Amino acid sequence: MLLSLIAALVVSGPVQLIKATINDMSWMAGDWTCTVWGGTYQENWLSPTDGVIPGVGRFVKDGKLKNIEFDAIQENKEGSLELWIRLGLHSSDKQKRVRFPLVSRANGRFVFENKENDFPQMISYEMKPDGQRLCHIEGLFNGKTTSTDFPFKLAK
Repeated sequence: MLLSLIAALVVSGPVQLIKATINDMSWMAGDWTCTVWGGTYQENWLSPTDGVIPGVGRFVKDGKLKNIEFDAIQENKEGSLELWIRLGLHSSDKQKRVRFPLVSRANGRFVFENKENDFPQMISYEMKPDGQRLCHIEGLFNGKTTSTDFPFKLAK
Protein backbone atom coordinates (compact mmCIF):
# COMPACT_ATOMS: atom_id res chain seq x y z
CA MET A 1 0.00 0.00 0.00
CA LEU A 2 2.72 2.48 0.97
CA LEU A 3 4.77 1.59 -2.11
CA SER A 4 1.82 2.20 -4.42
CA LEU A 5 1.19 5.58 -2.75
CA ILE A 6 4.83 6.57 -3.19
CA ALA A 7 4.77 5.39 -6.81
CA ALA A 8 1.61 7.45 -7.46
CA LEU A 9 3.26 10.54 -6.02
CA VAL A 10 6.40 10.04 -8.08
CA VAL A 11 4.41 9.53 -11.29
CA SER A 12 2.03 12.43 -10.73
CA GLY A 13 4.70 14.78 -9.40
CA PRO A 14 4.24 17.47 -6.79
CA VAL A 15 1.06 19.52 -6.70
CA GLN A 16 1.80 22.95 -8.15
CA LEU A 17 0.69 25.89 -6.01
CA ILE A 18 -1.28 28.48 -7.98
CA LYS A 19 -0.62 31.89 -6.48
CA ALA A 20 -3.63 34.22 -6.19
CA THR A 21 -5.22 36.69 -3.81
CA ILE A 22 -8.88 37.35 -3.19
CA ASN A 23 -8.61 40.70 -4.99
CA ASP A 24 -7.79 38.79 -8.20
CA MET A 25 -11.41 37.64 -8.19
CA SER A 26 -13.08 40.84 -6.93
CA TRP A 27 -15.07 40.92 -10.21
CA MET A 28 -17.23 38.12 -8.75
CA ALA A 29 -19.05 40.68 -6.55
CA GLY A 30 -22.62 41.44 -7.60
CA ASP A 31 -26.08 40.01 -8.16
CA TRP A 32 -25.91 37.54 -11.07
CA THR A 33 -28.62 35.58 -12.88
CA CYS A 34 -28.85 33.07 -15.73
CA THR A 35 -31.36 30.77 -17.36
CA VAL A 36 -30.40 27.10 -17.11
CA TRP A 37 -32.09 23.69 -16.71
CA GLY A 38 -35.49 25.20 -17.49
CA GLY A 39 -35.30 27.63 -14.58
CA THR A 40 -33.34 30.55 -13.17
CA TYR A 41 -30.09 30.36 -11.25
CA GLN A 42 -29.25 33.41 -9.15
CA GLU A 43 -26.04 34.17 -7.28
CA ASN A 44 -25.08 37.03 -5.00
CA TRP A 45 -21.41 37.52 -4.20
CA LEU A 46 -20.27 40.22 -1.76
CA SER A 47 -17.15 42.34 -2.14
CA PRO A 48 -13.90 40.88 -0.80
CA THR A 49 -13.28 41.49 2.89
CA ASP A 50 -10.45 40.08 4.99
CA GLY A 51 -9.47 37.50 2.36
CA VAL A 52 -13.00 36.17 1.70
CA ILE A 53 -15.72 36.65 -0.92
CA PRO A 54 -18.94 35.18 0.53
CA GLY A 55 -21.77 34.17 -1.76
CA VAL A 56 -25.18 32.56 -1.86
CA GLY A 57 -26.97 30.97 -4.81
CA ARG A 58 -30.37 29.51 -5.55
CA PHE A 59 -32.07 27.63 -8.36
CA VAL A 60 -35.76 28.31 -8.95
CA LYS A 61 -37.91 26.36 -11.41
CA ASP A 62 -41.65 26.73 -11.90
CA GLY A 63 -41.78 29.11 -8.94
CA LYS A 64 -40.25 26.51 -6.59
CA LEU A 65 -36.91 26.68 -4.81
CA LYS A 66 -35.03 23.59 -6.00
CA ASN A 67 -31.59 24.22 -4.54
CA ILE A 68 -29.70 26.68 -2.40
CA GLU A 69 -25.96 26.94 -1.88
CA PHE A 70 -23.69 28.86 0.44
CA ASP A 71 -20.28 29.67 -1.00
CA ALA A 72 -17.01 31.30 -0.06
CA ILE A 73 -13.87 31.96 -2.06
CA GLN A 74 -11.06 32.54 0.39
CA GLU A 75 -7.34 32.93 0.62
CA ASN A 76 -5.44 30.11 2.27
CA LYS A 77 -2.19 30.15 4.24
CA GLU A 78 -0.26 28.85 1.20
CA GLY A 79 -0.96 32.03 -0.80
CA SER A 80 -3.63 30.59 -3.08
CA LEU A 81 -7.42 30.45 -3.16
CA GLU A 82 -10.01 27.81 -2.37
CA LEU A 83 -13.72 27.62 -3.04
CA TRP A 84 -15.99 26.24 -0.32
CA ILE A 85 -19.54 25.18 -1.19
CA ARG A 86 -22.38 23.94 0.98
CA LEU A 87 -25.40 22.64 -0.96
CA GLY A 88 -28.87 21.84 0.29
CA LEU A 89 -32.34 23.15 0.82
CA HIS A 90 -32.69 25.79 3.50
CA SER A 91 -30.76 24.87 6.65
CA SER A 92 -30.96 21.11 6.26
CA ASP A 93 -28.58 19.19 8.49
CA LYS A 94 -27.78 17.07 5.42
CA GLN A 95 -25.66 19.86 3.95
CA LYS A 96 -22.01 19.06 3.49
CA ARG A 97 -19.23 21.56 3.08
CA VAL A 98 -16.90 20.81 0.15
CA ARG A 99 -13.48 22.35 -0.53
CA PHE A 100 -12.24 23.02 -4.08
CA PRO A 101 -8.61 24.24 -4.23
CA LEU A 102 -7.51 26.52 -7.08
CA VAL A 103 -5.68 24.31 -9.59
CA SER A 104 -5.34 26.61 -12.59
CA ARG A 105 -5.38 30.27 -13.43
CA ALA A 106 -4.93 31.59 -16.98
CA ASN A 107 -6.38 34.39 -19.11
CA GLY A 108 -8.83 35.46 -16.40
CA ARG A 109 -10.18 31.92 -15.87
CA PHE A 110 -9.94 30.44 -12.37
CA VAL A 111 -10.34 26.65 -12.08
CA PHE A 112 -11.15 24.94 -8.77
CA GLU A 113 -11.10 21.16 -8.46
CA ASN A 114 -11.94 18.38 -6.02
CA LYS A 115 -11.68 14.96 -7.66
CA GLU A 116 -13.13 13.29 -4.55
CA ASN A 117 -16.44 15.19 -4.72
CA ASP A 118 -19.43 13.33 -6.14
CA PHE A 119 -20.44 16.09 -8.60
CA PRO A 120 -19.10 18.39 -9.80
CA GLN A 121 -15.39 17.72 -9.57
CA MET A 122 -14.39 20.94 -11.37
CA ILE A 123 -15.79 24.48 -11.17
CA SER A 124 -14.40 27.41 -13.12
CA TYR A 125 -15.20 31.12 -13.20
CA GLU A 126 -14.33 33.57 -15.94
CA MET A 127 -15.28 37.17 -16.66
CA LYS A 128 -15.95 37.65 -20.37
CA PRO A 129 -15.18 40.91 -22.23
CA ASP A 130 -18.93 41.54 -22.72
CA GLY A 131 -19.48 41.59 -18.94
CA GLN A 132 -20.90 38.07 -18.78
CA ARG A 133 -19.52 35.89 -15.98
CA LEU A 134 -19.22 32.30 -17.08
CA CYS A 135 -19.34 29.51 -14.53
CA HIS A 136 -18.58 26.02 -15.85
CA ILE A 137 -19.02 22.81 -13.87
CA GLU A 138 -18.06 19.30 -14.92
CA GLY A 139 -17.33 15.85 -13.64
CA LEU A 140 -18.54 12.30 -13.59
CA PHE A 141 -22.26 11.85 -12.96
CA ASN A 142 -23.76 8.35 -13.12
CA GLY A 143 -20.54 7.16 -14.79
CA LYS A 144 -20.63 9.74 -17.58
CA THR A 145 -18.69 12.96 -17.99
CA THR A 146 -21.21 15.77 -17.67
CA SER A 147 -20.83 19.54 -17.84
CA THR A 148 -22.97 22.66 -17.65
CA ASP A 149 -22.24 26.29 -18.46
CA PHE A 150 -23.88 29.06 -16.45
CA PRO A 151 -23.74 32.29 -18.53
CA PHE A 152 -24.42 34.78 -15.72
CA LYS A 153 -25.34 38.39 -16.36
CA LEU A 154 -25.63 41.14 -13.79
CA ALA A 155 -29.20 41.37 -12.54
CA LYS A 156 -30.99 44.60 -13.33
